Amino acid sequence: MRRSRSAPELLVVCDRRNAEAKALAKRFAEFASETPNLVVVLGGDGTMLHAIRRHWRRRLPFLGINLGHRGFLLNDVKDMLLPSFLKQKFVVRTSPLLEVEATLPNGKRRRTFAFNDAYAQAEIGKTGWFELSVDGEVRVPRLVGDGVLVATAAGSTAYARSMGVNPVPVGTDLIIVVGSNIVEPLSWRNGANLPIDSMVEFRSRDGSGWRRVYGFTDGVGLGEVVGMKVRASRTAAVKLLFTPDHDLRKKLAAIQFPS
Repeated sequence: MRRSRSAPELLVVCDRRNAEAKALAKRFAEFASETPNLVVVLGGDGTMLHAIRRHWRRRLPFLGINLGHRGFLLNDVKDMLLPSFLKQKFVVRTSPLLEVEATLPNGKRRRTFAFNDAYAQAEIGKTGWFELSVDGEVRVPRLVGDGVLVATAAGSTAYARSMGVNPVPVGTDLIIVVGSNIVEPLSWRNGANLPIDSMVEFRSRDGSGWRRVYGFTDGVGLGEVVGMKVRASRTAAVKLLFTPDHDLRKKLAAIQFPS
Protein backbone atom coordinates (compact mmCIF):
# COMPACT_ATOMS: atom_id res chain seq x y z
CA MET A 1 0.00 0.00 0.00
CA ARG A 2 1.43 3.36 -1.08
CA ARG A 3 1.77 5.93 1.69
CA SER A 4 0.24 9.37 1.27
CA ARG A 5 2.72 12.19 0.65
CA SER A 6 1.28 13.99 3.66
CA ALA A 7 1.87 11.01 5.99
CA PRO A 8 4.51 11.48 8.70
CA GLU A 9 8.03 10.17 8.03
CA LEU A 10 9.41 8.96 11.35
CA LEU A 11 12.47 7.61 13.08
CA VAL A 12 11.09 5.79 16.14
CA VAL A 13 13.23 5.23 19.23
CA CYS A 14 11.74 3.31 22.16
CA ASP A 15 12.80 1.87 25.49
CA ARG A 16 12.97 -1.86 24.71
CA ARG A 17 12.81 -2.68 28.42
CA ASN A 18 9.42 -0.95 28.69
CA ALA A 19 6.51 -3.14 27.53
CA GLU A 20 4.19 -0.16 27.08
CA ALA A 21 6.79 1.62 24.96
CA LYS A 22 7.28 -1.43 22.75
CA ALA A 23 3.54 -1.78 22.25
CA LEU A 24 3.15 1.87 21.26
CA ALA A 25 6.13 1.58 18.90
CA LYS A 26 4.12 -0.92 16.86
CA ARG A 27 1.45 1.74 16.27
CA PHE A 28 4.11 4.11 14.92
CA ALA A 29 5.83 1.43 12.84
CA GLU A 30 3.80 2.08 9.67
CA PHE A 31 5.20 5.61 9.54
CA ALA A 32 8.86 4.58 9.93
CA SER A 33 11.03 5.88 7.12
CA GLU A 34 14.64 5.82 5.95
CA THR A 35 14.31 9.55 5.24
CA PRO A 36 12.53 10.79 8.39
CA ASN A 37 11.54 14.35 9.21
CA LEU A 38 10.82 13.68 12.88
CA VAL A 39 12.29 11.55 15.68
CA VAL A 40 9.64 10.05 17.97
CA VAL A 41 10.91 8.89 21.36
CA LEU A 42 8.88 6.48 23.50
CA GLY A 43 10.04 5.97 27.08
CA GLY A 44 11.51 8.25 29.73
CA ASP A 45 14.06 11.05 29.92
CA GLY A 46 16.87 8.50 29.69
CA THR A 47 15.49 7.21 26.40
CA MET A 48 15.26 10.77 25.09
CA LEU A 49 18.86 11.47 26.11
CA HIS A 50 20.01 8.30 24.34
CA ALA A 51 18.08 9.27 21.19
CA ILE A 52 19.53 12.78 21.17
CA ARG A 53 23.06 11.53 21.69
CA ARG A 54 22.70 9.14 18.77
CA HIS A 55 20.68 11.21 16.31
CA TRP A 56 21.14 14.96 16.95
CA ARG A 57 23.42 15.32 13.92
CA ARG A 58 20.44 14.58 11.67
CA ARG A 59 19.11 18.05 12.65
CA LEU A 60 15.59 16.68 13.10
CA PRO A 61 13.11 17.72 15.83
CA PHE A 62 12.45 15.27 18.68
CA LEU A 63 8.95 14.44 19.92
CA GLY A 64 8.81 12.46 23.14
CA ILE A 65 5.94 10.45 24.62
CA ASN A 66 6.42 9.86 28.34
CA LEU A 67 6.14 6.22 29.35
CA GLY A 68 8.65 6.50 32.19
CA HIS A 69 8.60 8.51 35.40
CA ARG A 70 8.93 12.31 35.48
CA GLY A 71 9.41 12.71 31.74
CA PHE A 72 10.56 16.32 31.91
CA LEU A 73 11.67 16.27 28.26
CA LEU A 74 8.60 14.42 26.99
CA ASN A 75 4.85 14.83 26.58
CA ASP A 76 2.24 13.19 28.78
CA VAL A 77 -0.23 11.90 26.20
CA LYS A 78 -2.94 9.41 27.11
CA ASP A 79 -4.96 9.26 23.90
CA MET A 80 -3.72 9.85 20.39
CA LEU A 81 -5.13 9.30 16.94
CA LEU A 82 -2.47 8.66 14.36
CA PRO A 83 -1.58 10.33 12.08
CA SER A 84 -3.64 13.40 13.12
CA PHE A 85 -1.74 13.59 16.41
CA LEU A 86 1.54 14.00 14.51
CA LYS A 87 0.12 16.70 12.23
CA GLN A 88 -0.91 19.12 14.95
CA LYS A 89 0.96 22.34 15.64
CA PHE A 90 3.55 21.70 18.34
CA VAL A 91 5.35 24.11 20.64
CA VAL A 92 9.07 24.13 19.83
CA ARG A 93 11.65 24.52 22.59
CA THR A 94 15.27 24.77 21.44
CA SER A 95 18.16 23.72 23.67
CA PRO A 96 21.79 24.33 22.65
CA LEU A 97 24.30 21.54 23.03
CA LEU A 98 27.37 22.05 25.15
CA GLU A 99 30.71 22.02 23.34
CA VAL A 100 33.21 20.22 25.55
CA GLU A 101 36.99 20.19 25.18
CA ALA A 102 38.73 17.85 27.61
CA THR A 103 42.50 18.00 28.14
CA LEU A 104 44.03 14.59 28.81
CA PRO A 105 47.06 13.94 31.03
CA ASN A 106 49.29 13.52 27.94
CA GLY A 107 48.31 16.99 26.70
CA LYS A 108 46.01 15.76 23.93
CA ARG A 109 42.53 17.23 23.64
CA ARG A 110 39.26 15.43 23.15
CA ARG A 111 36.23 17.32 21.81
CA THR A 112 32.61 16.23 22.09
CA PHE A 113 29.08 17.51 22.73
CA ALA A 114 26.59 17.15 25.57
CA PHE A 115 22.86 17.82 25.82
CA ASN A 116 22.43 17.79 29.62
CA ASP A 117 25.79 18.32 31.26
CA ALA A 118 29.57 17.97 31.38
CA TYR A 119 31.16 16.82 34.62
CA ALA A 120 34.67 16.58 36.07
CA GLN A 121 34.71 14.09 38.94
CA ALA A 122 37.46 13.32 41.44
CA GLU A 123 38.59 9.73 41.76
CA ILE A 124 36.28 7.74 44.04
CA GLY A 125 37.47 7.90 47.64
CA LYS A 126 39.47 11.10 47.12
CA THR A 127 38.59 14.79 47.25
CA GLY A 128 39.33 16.82 44.15
CA TRP A 129 41.05 20.20 44.01
CA PHE A 130 39.78 22.36 41.15
CA GLU A 131 40.34 25.82 39.74
CA LEU A 132 37.22 27.34 38.20
CA SER A 133 37.39 30.08 35.55
CA VAL A 134 34.68 31.91 33.64
CA ASP A 135 35.55 33.73 30.41
CA GLY A 136 39.23 33.48 31.24
CA GLU A 137 38.91 34.97 34.72
CA VAL A 138 39.59 32.76 37.74
CA ARG A 139 36.44 32.84 39.89
CA VAL A 140 37.22 30.08 42.38
CA PRO A 141 41.00 29.55 42.78
CA ARG A 142 40.65 26.42 44.89
CA LEU A 143 37.42 24.48 44.93
CA VAL A 144 37.57 21.37 47.10
CA GLY A 145 34.93 18.71 46.55
CA ASP A 146 33.89 15.65 44.58
CA GLY A 147 33.55 17.45 41.26
CA VAL A 148 32.29 20.33 39.12
CA LEU A 149 29.40 20.21 36.66
CA VAL A 150 28.18 22.49 33.85
CA ALA A 151 24.57 21.99 32.74
CA THR A 152 22.15 23.39 30.20
CA ALA A 153 18.66 24.46 31.25
CA ALA A 154 17.46 21.08 29.98
CA GLY A 155 20.05 19.40 32.21
CA SER A 156 18.97 21.35 35.28
CA THR A 157 16.43 18.62 36.06
CA ALA A 158 19.00 15.82 35.81
CA TYR A 159 22.26 15.31 37.71
CA ALA A 160 22.52 19.04 38.47
CA ARG A 161 19.35 18.88 40.55
CA SER A 162 20.92 16.32 42.90
CA MET A 163 23.66 18.88 43.56
CA GLY A 164 21.14 21.49 44.70
CA VAL A 165 20.27 23.29 41.46
CA ASN A 166 16.74 24.64 41.07
CA PRO A 167 15.37 23.41 37.71
CA VAL A 168 14.62 25.96 34.99
CA PRO A 169 12.54 25.67 31.80
CA VAL A 170 14.05 24.06 28.72
CA GLY A 171 15.38 26.75 26.40
CA THR A 172 16.21 29.29 29.13
CA ASP A 173 19.23 31.31 27.98
CA LEU A 174 21.73 30.34 30.65
CA ILE A 175 24.20 27.67 31.66
CA ILE A 176 24.55 26.41 35.19
CA VAL A 177 27.76 25.68 37.10
CA VAL A 178 27.60 23.75 40.37
CA GLY A 179 29.87 21.66 42.57
CA SER A 180 29.32 18.23 44.08
CA ASN A 181 29.77 17.87 47.85
CA ILE A 182 31.73 21.11 48.17
CA VAL A 183 34.04 21.26 51.19
CA GLU A 184 35.39 24.74 50.42
CA PRO A 185 34.60 27.45 49.79
CA LEU A 186 31.37 26.86 51.72
CA SER A 187 29.88 30.04 50.26
CA TRP A 188 29.86 28.46 46.78
CA ARG A 189 27.66 25.46 47.49
CA ASN A 190 24.74 26.87 45.47
CA GLY A 191 26.78 27.26 42.29
CA ALA A 192 26.08 29.95 39.69
CA ASN A 193 23.80 30.73 36.76
CA LEU A 194 25.75 32.28 33.89
CA PRO A 195 24.91 34.00 30.57
CA ILE A 196 24.46 31.53 27.74
CA ASP A 197 27.62 32.72 25.93
CA SER A 198 29.95 32.10 28.90
CA MET A 199 33.04 29.92 28.64
CA VAL A 200 33.57 27.78 31.75
CA GLU A 201 36.85 26.06 32.47
CA PHE A 202 37.84 23.87 35.37
CA ARG A 203 41.28 22.39 35.92
CA SER A 204 42.80 20.05 38.48
CA ARG A 205 44.88 21.95 41.06
CA ASP A 206 46.71 18.80 42.15
CA GLY A 207 50.07 18.67 40.41
CA SER A 208 51.13 15.40 42.03
CA GLY A 209 48.75 13.25 39.97
CA TRP A 210 47.49 11.54 43.12
CA ARG A 211 44.06 13.20 42.97
CA ARG A 212 42.99 12.01 39.56
CA VAL A 213 40.02 13.57 37.77
CA TYR A 214 37.69 11.92 35.25
CA GLY A 215 35.48 13.61 32.68
CA PHE A 216 31.92 12.77 31.67
CA THR A 217 29.43 14.13 29.14
CA ASP A 218 25.80 13.10 29.68
CA GLY A 219 27.11 10.27 31.84
CA VAL A 220 29.46 8.93 29.15
CA GLY A 221 33.05 8.63 30.36
CA LEU A 222 35.89 10.52 28.67
CA GLY A 223 38.61 8.92 30.78
CA GLU A 224 41.12 10.73 32.95
CA VAL A 225 41.38 14.48 32.34
CA VAL A 226 43.35 17.39 33.80
CA GLY A 227 40.92 20.05 32.64
CA MET A 228 37.70 20.75 30.72
CA LYS A 229 36.40 23.75 28.79
CA VAL A 230 32.64 23.97 28.32
CA ARG A 231 30.44 26.43 26.46
CA ALA A 232 27.05 26.48 24.78
CA SER A 233 27.38 25.78 21.08
CA ARG A 234 26.51 28.55 18.64
CA THR A 235 25.61 26.09 15.89
CA ALA A 236 24.57 22.75 17.45
CA ALA A 237 21.16 22.62 19.09
CA VAL A 238 18.21 20.27 19.58
CA LYS A 239 14.56 21.08 18.96
CA LEU A 240 12.06 19.44 21.31
CA LEU A 241 8.36 19.38 20.38
CA PHE A 242 5.59 19.67 22.94
CA THR A 243 1.82 19.54 22.64
CA PRO A 244 0.06 22.89 23.22
CA ASP A 245 -1.40 21.63 26.51
CA HIS A 246 1.98 20.49 27.84
CA ASP A 247 2.25 22.16 31.26
CA LEU A 248 5.94 22.81 31.88
CA ARG A 249 5.17 24.83 35.01
CA LYS A 250 3.33 21.87 36.51
CA LYS A 251 6.30 19.58 35.97
CA LEU A 252 8.69 22.13 37.46
CA ALA A 253 6.44 22.49 40.49
CA ALA A 254 6.26 18.72 40.95
CA ILE A 255 10.05 18.57 41.04
CA GLN A 256 10.47 21.47 43.45
CA PHE A 257 7.49 20.74 45.71
CA PRO A 258 7.18 16.94 45.94
CA SER A 259 4.03 15.63 47.55
